[in-house]
Amino acid sequence: TEDESRGVLAALAGEGLDLIEVSGGSYEQPAMMGAAADSTRAREAYFLEYARTVRSIVGDVPLAVTGGFRSRAAMQAAVDSGECDVVGLGRPTATTPDAADAILSGRTDALPSHQQRFGMRSVLGKVTDLKALDGFLDLTWHADQLHRVGAGLAPDLNRGRVATTISMLRRNGRASF
Repeated sequence: TEDESRGVLAALAGEGLDLIEVSGGSYEQPAMMGAAADSTRAREAYFLEYARTVRSIVGDVPLAVTGGFRSRAAMQAAVDSGECDVVGLGRPTATTPDAADAILSGRTDALPSHQQRFGMRSVLGKVTDLKALDGFLDLTWHADQLHRVGAGLAPDLNRGRVATTISMLRRNGRASF
Protein backbone atom coordinates (compact mmCIF):
# COMPACT_ATOMS: atom_id res chain seq x y z
CA THR A 1 0.00 0.00 0.00
CA GLU A 2 1.02 3.61 -0.22
CA ASP A 3 1.28 3.79 3.57
CA GLU A 4 3.57 0.73 3.63
CA SER A 5 5.69 2.22 0.85
CA ARG A 6 6.11 5.41 2.87
CA GLY A 7 7.52 3.28 5.69
CA VAL A 8 9.96 1.67 3.25
CA LEU A 9 11.00 5.09 1.95
CA ALA A 10 11.58 6.32 5.50
CA ALA A 11 13.88 3.35 6.12
CA LEU A 12 15.68 3.74 2.78
CA ALA A 13 16.19 7.49 3.10
CA GLY A 14 18.71 6.97 5.88
CA GLU A 15 20.78 4.48 3.89
CA GLY A 16 22.78 6.95 1.79
CA LEU A 17 20.88 6.45 -1.45
CA ASP A 18 21.74 8.56 -4.48
CA LEU A 19 18.15 8.71 -5.74
CA ILE A 20 14.66 7.42 -5.06
CA GLU A 21 12.43 6.90 -8.10
CA VAL A 22 8.65 6.95 -7.84
CA SER A 23 6.76 4.96 -10.45
CA GLY A 24 4.19 2.22 -10.30
CA GLY A 25 2.10 -0.50 -11.78
CA SER A 26 2.72 -3.99 -13.07
CA TYR A 27 1.64 -6.18 -15.95
CA GLU A 28 -1.35 -7.30 -13.89
CA GLN A 29 -2.36 -3.80 -12.81
CA PRO A 30 -0.71 -1.22 -15.02
CA ALA A 31 -1.18 2.01 -13.08
CA MET A 32 -0.18 4.07 -16.10
CA MET A 33 -2.73 2.60 -18.52
CA GLY A 34 -6.30 3.46 -19.34
CA ALA A 35 -8.42 6.01 -17.52
CA ALA A 36 -6.80 8.66 -15.41
CA ALA A 37 -8.25 11.51 -13.40
CA ASP A 38 -8.54 14.84 -15.22
CA SER A 39 -6.06 16.36 -12.78
CA THR A 40 -3.53 13.62 -13.62
CA ARG A 41 -3.96 14.14 -17.35
CA ALA A 42 -3.62 17.91 -16.95
CA ARG A 43 -0.24 17.67 -15.22
CA GLU A 44 0.75 14.53 -17.20
CA ALA A 45 2.55 12.74 -14.39
CA TYR A 46 0.79 9.84 -12.72
CA PHE A 47 2.70 9.88 -9.44
CA LEU A 48 3.28 13.53 -8.54
CA GLU A 49 0.63 13.55 -5.82
CA TYR A 50 2.27 10.55 -4.16
CA ALA A 51 5.72 12.14 -4.59
CA ARG A 52 4.44 15.25 -2.82
CA THR A 53 3.41 13.10 0.16
CA VAL A 54 6.86 11.51 0.49
CA ARG A 55 8.98 14.62 -0.12
CA SER A 56 9.44 15.27 3.60
CA ILE A 57 10.05 11.57 4.32
CA VAL A 58 13.01 11.22 1.92
CA GLY A 59 14.78 14.33 3.21
CA ASP A 60 17.75 15.34 1.08
CA VAL A 61 17.63 12.25 -1.16
CA PRO A 62 16.80 13.40 -4.71
CA LEU A 63 13.37 12.27 -5.83
CA ALA A 64 12.60 11.16 -9.39
CA VAL A 65 9.12 10.70 -10.83
CA THR A 66 8.53 8.53 -13.89
CA GLY A 67 5.25 7.93 -15.64
CA GLY A 68 3.19 10.05 -17.98
CA PHE A 69 5.43 13.02 -18.69
CA ARG A 70 5.34 14.14 -22.32
CA SER A 71 5.72 17.94 -22.42
CA ARG A 72 8.63 20.14 -21.43
CA ALA A 73 6.18 22.45 -19.62
CA ALA A 74 4.88 19.66 -17.35
CA MET A 75 8.40 18.40 -16.65
CA GLN A 76 9.63 21.90 -15.81
CA ALA A 77 6.61 22.58 -13.60
CA ALA A 78 7.17 19.37 -11.63
CA VAL A 79 10.82 20.22 -10.97
CA ASP A 80 10.17 23.93 -10.32
CA SER A 81 7.44 23.08 -7.79
CA GLY A 82 9.85 20.90 -5.84
CA GLU A 83 7.61 17.85 -6.19
CA CYS A 84 10.56 16.05 -7.76
CA ASP A 85 14.18 16.70 -8.61
CA VAL A 86 14.39 14.45 -11.65
CA VAL A 87 11.90 13.52 -14.36
CA GLY A 88 12.12 9.97 -15.65
CA LEU A 89 11.20 9.16 -19.22
CA GLY A 90 10.14 5.59 -19.90
CA ARG A 91 7.95 4.83 -22.87
CA PRO A 92 8.81 7.96 -24.87
CA THR A 93 12.41 6.73 -25.13
CA ALA A 94 11.25 3.50 -26.80
CA THR A 95 10.08 5.45 -29.84
CA THR A 96 12.25 8.56 -29.48
CA PRO A 97 15.61 7.24 -28.26
CA ASP A 98 16.97 10.79 -27.92
CA ALA A 99 13.88 11.99 -26.03
CA ALA A 100 15.80 13.72 -23.25
CA ASP A 101 17.97 15.60 -25.73
CA ALA A 102 14.93 16.54 -27.82
CA ILE A 103 13.28 18.13 -24.77
CA LEU A 104 16.38 19.69 -23.22
CA SER A 105 17.70 21.14 -26.49
CA GLY A 106 14.31 22.60 -27.39
CA ARG A 107 13.90 20.57 -30.60
CA THR A 108 10.43 19.66 -29.36
CA ASP A 109 8.04 20.89 -26.73
CA ALA A 110 6.34 17.50 -26.33
CA LEU A 111 7.20 13.87 -26.93
CA PRO A 112 4.86 11.70 -28.98
CA SER A 113 2.72 9.15 -27.20
CA HIS A 114 1.90 5.78 -28.72
CA GLN A 115 -0.78 3.70 -27.04
CA GLN A 116 -1.70 0.22 -28.26
CA ARG A 117 -5.08 -1.40 -27.71
CA PHE A 118 -6.62 -4.65 -28.81
CA GLY A 119 -9.38 -4.63 -31.40
CA MET A 120 -12.63 -6.61 -31.19
CA ARG A 121 -13.39 -4.83 -27.92
CA SER A 122 -17.03 -5.89 -27.65
CA VAL A 123 -16.03 -9.56 -27.98
CA LEU A 124 -12.86 -9.52 -25.87
CA GLY A 125 -14.53 -7.41 -23.19
CA LYS A 126 -16.90 -10.28 -22.48
CA VAL A 127 -14.11 -12.75 -21.70
CA THR A 128 -11.22 -10.74 -20.29
CA ASP A 129 -10.17 -7.57 -18.49
CA LEU A 130 -9.48 -5.20 -21.40
CA LYS A 131 -7.48 -2.74 -19.30
CA ALA A 132 -5.01 -5.44 -18.27
CA LEU A 133 -4.87 -6.94 -21.77
CA ASP A 134 -4.38 -3.54 -23.40
CA GLY A 135 -1.74 -2.69 -20.83
CA PHE A 136 0.16 -5.87 -21.57
CA LEU A 137 -0.09 -5.27 -25.33
CA ASP A 138 1.12 -1.69 -24.91
CA LEU A 139 4.05 -2.75 -22.70
CA THR A 140 4.98 -5.47 -25.20
CA TRP A 141 4.77 -3.04 -28.13
CA HIS A 142 7.12 -0.67 -26.34
CA ALA A 143 9.43 -3.53 -25.32
CA ASP A 144 9.56 -4.58 -28.97
CA GLN A 145 10.63 -1.05 -29.87
CA LEU A 146 13.40 -1.19 -27.25
CA HIS A 147 14.58 -4.53 -28.65
CA ARG A 148 14.76 -2.92 -32.10
CA VAL A 149 16.70 0.08 -30.82
CA GLY A 150 19.03 -2.26 -28.91
CA ALA A 151 19.68 -4.13 -32.16
CA GLY A 152 20.63 -0.89 -33.91
CA LEU A 153 17.30 -0.55 -35.75
CA ALA A 154 14.90 2.36 -35.78
CA PRO A 155 11.62 2.01 -33.88
CA ASP A 156 8.78 0.58 -36.01
CA LEU A 157 5.87 2.89 -35.28
CA ASN A 158 3.69 0.93 -37.71
CA ARG A 159 4.12 -2.37 -35.87
CA GLY A 160 0.65 -3.81 -35.62
CA ARG A 161 -1.33 -5.58 -32.92
CA VAL A 162 -0.94 -9.00 -34.55
CA ALA A 163 2.87 -8.80 -34.73
CA THR A 164 2.96 -7.49 -31.17
CA THR A 165 0.63 -10.23 -29.92
CA ILE A 166 2.82 -12.89 -31.56
CA SER A 167 5.88 -11.33 -29.92
CA MET A 168 4.05 -11.26 -26.58
CA LEU A 169 3.18 -14.95 -26.91
CA ARG A 170 6.73 -15.89 -27.88
CA ARG A 171 8.17 -14.13 -24.84
CA ASN A 172 5.51 -14.99 -22.26
CA GLY A 173 3.55 -17.97 -23.57
CA ARG A 174 -0.14 -18.46 -22.89
CA ALA A 175 0.27 -16.70 -19.56
CA SER A 176 0.04 -13.52 -21.66
CA PHE A 177 -3.69 -13.92 -21.60
